[in-house]
Amino acid sequence: MSEIGSNTPAPRIAREGPIALFSAGREAFREVPGLRWLMVRGFILLYALFIVIGLIVVGLGYFYVVDPISQWMGSMESGDSWFWAILIPLLRILLWLGQAMLLAACLVLSFLISLAMMSLWFEVLTERIVTHRRGLEVTGSGFTLGLWLGGVWRALKDSTFLILIALSSLVAGLIPIAGPFLVIAATCYLLGWEVREPYLLVRESMGEDGKPLRKGLALWTIRIGVLPTFLAMVPILGWFLLPFAIVYQVAGVAWTSEGGR
Repeated sequence: MSEIGSNTPAPRIAREGPIALFSAGREAFREVPGLRWLMVRGFILLYALFIVIGLIVVGLGYFYVVDPISQWMGSMESGDSWFWAILIPLLRILLWLGQAMLLAACLVLSFLISLAMMSLWFEVLTERIVTHRRGLEVTGSGFTLGLWLGGVWRALKDSTFLILIALSSLVAGLIPIAGPFLVIAATCYLLGWEVREPYLLVRESMGEDGKPLRKGLALWTIRIGVLPTFLAMVPILGWFLLPFAIVYQVAGVAWTSEGGR
């Protein structure tokens, strides 16, 4: 990414809600020249990564976690006591909830890895919005395959901590009763982080200190992660809309923070 600068006062982070950010992102894609074409090129690569990584992660989660637990529970059905008659149905309900949360967590993990590999794309989109709002000249060649390949390993390295949290949420999802809530909370924060970070990274590339920018954003980060988390739990349609929700919210953060309302 090219470094940009401005003599105007640094804007504050606009802490809008997820629906407001989505709407603002739509406006940004209508108003900023060339932004839609950048979105189309990135989406093609993002969906390809999401499908491939998703199939791998979900398959591993099923064969190495869900299926062994199901077989273990099946072996317990031989008991004839009233205790097993009550316990087995309860365990099956918990297993069903755990499977649903595990599937959502696997999809989120797949999407986080895909997003990590596409973080440069989000930064290019965000930088284009910032330069447009501040009346600066567009620099650089935009988002190209060569540029992406050159930055993908750096992006994965920078996102290692988030991916480790996502992996931990896979285990937490198997904890009875509390597990699903822990997964939802972690997922909201992780996806909210992915929404907010591109704009903060662009601000840092302009020479601003990132620590003050990130103060007090924890609750807002969880809040803006609610919409993509909900979509991650809706089969087929939700999974298809999930990347759109992230991209439009990423654009919305930059658009609202730079004064586009």
